[in-house]
Amino acid sequence: MPSDHNYAGIGAYNGSDRYMCKPTPRQGIRAQIQHLRNYADLGSRSTNLGAPFESRPKYDAYAFDHFVYKGAAPTWAGLEGRWAVPGTTYWDTIKSICDSMRGRFGIGALSVNTTIMGASRLTAAQIGAHVRAIGNPWKPEISPETMATIYLQEGAKAGVRGDVAFCQSILETGWFSWPSSPAAASTQAGASAVPETTTSTTTTTTPGDPNTTTTTGPGDSTTTTVPPTAPPATSAPALDPVFAEYFRLQKVTTRN
Repeated sequence: MPSDHNYAGIGAYNGSDRYMCKPTPRQGIRAQIQHLRNYADLGSRSTNLGAPFESRPKYDAYAFDHFVYKGAAPTWAGLEGRWAVPGTTYWDTIKSICDSMRGRFGIGALSVNTTIMGASRLTAAQIGAHVRAIGNPWKPEISPETMATIYLQEGAKAGVRGDVAFCQSILETGWFSWPSSPAAASTQAGASAVPETTTSTTTTTTPGDPNTTTTTGPGDSTTTTVPPTAPPATSAPALDPVFAEYFRLQKVTTRN
């Protein structure tokens, strides 16, 4: 569900007692980025992630520090059979999504050796433009551009490629449309996120205006506003059949 802010299927498997739900998009994205860092970096610890550690059900700081797959997948291809099981085409699908996005802006394709850790190449504006051009339903309460901004910010903190992590979430959520779940909202949020600031963690909704939400945490601040004239999510075409079939099949597999 969009309101779970779990954009990577973390803990999503049959009979799971550790499915992740987070109160804000940033916390869900941060947990995903930190989990990727743990797969990629043998030296990762809950205290050296560039941001406060995001715990989740049955996965506290001790579990993070003693993760069985710590450092076992320095490349995105290494997630196959680990993040998703069997996941035999997991990286190929993420790569296809990301290569299409990169190709739109003249950036070369990724390879089987592309590492999880590294700098992002795509900007938030480019990611948002590609998502809008594809035209699938968009159900989060924030815009594609704001979502991408958070991915890039959190990726930079942890040293993870936030743009590729965004593409991973496209796969995991069906272009953020959750095909089997109802829409979280019928409109899209505004296109920008404010610069980061250091504050205590708070989440507030402007009185009388349910479409404006401000979320701040250590080292970050994001403000989004839903324009009243935004197009309804239901106006977009159906998912590509090949992608939809992959999404259907992966939902019954064992997850990270």
